[in-house]
Amino acid sequence: MTAFRATNANRSRVWIAVALLPIMVGCAGPGRADRAQRTFGGSRDGVATRSAVARQGTTKAPDGAISGAGAPAAEPSETLAEILDRVTSNALALKARLSEFHASREATRAALAEYFGEVTGFAKDQHTETNEMGDDRNVFGLGAKLPIDLNGRIRSNLRVAGSTEHAVMMDVADLRLELWNLAAKLYRGLQRVAGERAALTEQENALEAHIHVAEAGIAAGRIAEVELTRLSSEFHRVRGALASLDGTEAGFRARLAALMVLPKFEATVPAASESPVPVESELRPEDRPDVRAGELRAEAADAGVRSTIASRLPSLNIDAQLLQNNDYNGTDETNWSATVEVAVPFWDGGRRRARVREAKAKRHAAYDNAHRILEDATAEVVAARASWFAAQARYEASTRALDFARQTMAIQADRFKAGRLSATDLVDAQAALAESEAEMTSSLADWWQTDDALRLALGLPPANYQPSQKVP
Repeated sequence: MTAFRATNANRSRVWIAVALLPIMVGCAGPGRADRAQRTFGGSRDGVATRSAVARQGTTKAPDGAISGAGAPAAEPSETLAEILDRVTSNALALKARLSEFHASREATRAALAEYFGEVTGFAKDQHTETNEMGDDRNVFGLGAKLPIDLNGRIRSNLRVAGSTEHAVMMDVADLRLELWNLAAKLYRGLQRVAGERAALTEQENALEAHIHVAEAGIAAGRIAEVELTRLSSEFHRVRGALASLDGTEAGFRARLAALMVLPKFEATVPAASESPVPVESELRPEDRPDVRAGELRAEAADAGVRSTIASRLPSLNIDAQLLQNNDYNGTDETNWSATVEVAVPFWDGGRRRARVREAKAKRHAAYDNAHRILEDATAEVVAARASWFAAQARYEASTRALDFARQTMAIQADRFKAGRLSATDLVDAQAALAESEAEMTSSLADWWQTDDALRLALGLPPANYQPSQKVP
């Protein structure tokens, strides 16, 4: 595509040089030349100056990047995989969710430790006053308490903590997928901007050449001044479109830098050149991290119901003490004791029963929420697949439209060379070609975005990306 346009441009320049040779020799009429100068407030060199100024912010760097006053300086290109690795390492939201995961892991360990009871050491100074005598002594020793999980309360609490820990781990995976998708969406946006800028810049360069032809034709009395006005209007419209692209690109770069926790992002992002391939995966919506998280929270709520029911049942504990008594009169003794305690709750004002009803209501809500998440995930997969095929059809249509626009441009260029076409009609053909090129680039970027969205709906990372860091 690039080679084709370069060939047409060279042929146009050769024809223009030959056609304008008699004009440059002296066929120009001073009256028309003056009017052409007045039309744009200066000499014919002013158009070239304005063209150069128009491209100061959008000139092409040797590697295809955009550089100049109106765009970031060219930086080494950065792949999407490198950007996603940075997001994984630096994203603050992901770090916060990882901290929640570590907290839930410690909560599971604390629940497990209840099985092993506890041992405490103590020391006290004791003074006992009776009617007959006083007894002063210091006592120190060890106390041990071992719960026997007769009612299943400890086991239920451990299941609550374990299911919650795994649910938070799934939350981490789900958030990571969402952040990857957001970063990929911004990256695709930069690719779209790069493609549209290339098309507009080429159109701007073509308009500049047409403006020079029109000015020379006006000076020779062969072209009406309205032709130059039409060309100038289109030229400034393209300049405005390029300026708008600069603003759009700055927004994409700022959001991408914030996502990676960087002061700025200036790496070059080339336009997309390859199309995505169909997603071939055996994953189902049930395998998505958010769906699994909903199911695990439902399991945790179910275990919570069993825990509250266990709190209403008898409990069994074994207590033991080893004491060393030292009297101040020099008498020492060591003794120990062991106690088996059975506690049966008789009345608590209805507190435990209310806790059971509360836990059952939470379990019902958790199961409904898990079912809702699964239904939403299924709908997202269906919609994402439909969007993928629609984007594919749009890209194929834009590719065919671009082929026809190229053919039209070649025909119109030949007619212009033969003197059977006005500059305005040539500009229209050039604008249609630039619009087709921009549409093709935009449709390809959108196709990649729908591919990323489909992979997100299936619980997959963006295409061709394998995380380089270990995750919990």
